[in-house]
Amino acid sequence: MTHPGTTRRGTLLRTADRVAAGSAASAVAGLLAFLVVPMRFAVTLTPILALAGIVLGVLGVRRIGLTGADGRGFATAGFVVGGITVVAFVFLLVAGAIEGTAS
Repeated sequence: MTHPGTTRRGTLLRTADRVAAGSAASAVAGLLAFLVVPMRFAVTLTPILALAGIVLGVLGVRRIGLTGADGRGFATAGFVVGGITVVAFVFLLVAGAIEGTAS
C-alpha cells in the first residue's frame, strides 16, 4: 500500500498534479468544441478542439492510471464530449453538403 501522496513508484506527487492537468484541459477543450459547433466561423476550430479533447482525455486517463491522481471524470468527459462533437461535426458537414447539392 502506498502513502496518500505517493505514486505506485514511490515518488512524491506535487500538489498541482493531484488533478491531472491533462484531464482538466481535456474537459475544457471538449466543451469548447461542443459549444462552437453551430458557429459557422468555427469550421476549422471545432475539429481541432474536439481532437484535442479526445487526445488529452486519453492521455489524462493513462496518466491517472500511472500516478493515481484525481481527475478521471474530467478526462472521461473530455474525450466523450470530444467524440460526440466529432460525430456531430461530420453529420453537419454531410448534411450541409447534401443540402448544397440538392439546391
